[in-house]
Amino acid sequence: WETELTAIAKGQADPEGFMAGIAEMTRGLIANYSQISEDAQKLFQTERVVIGKCPRCGESVYEGKKNYYCGNRSCQFVMW
Repeated sequence: WETELTAIAKGQADPEGFMAGIAEMTRGLIANYSQISEDAQKLFQTERVVIGKCPRCGESVYEGKKNYYCGNRSCQFVMW
């Protein structure tokens, strides 16, 4: 890609053709990898450390960047 981008910058290659190739590659990637298995999804999750129990519902409480929050989304307990 670098050589083709350099050629485009020098006026020696077609930028529309390059972008068409990028679009085609993106469509192929989406078609081939649109479904990720549950095992693969777990690889990208950050490990959360339980710091206590929620005073409202009893579920686990986690520490965020600027807050503490309940792991149960319907509970909506948060402490800033």
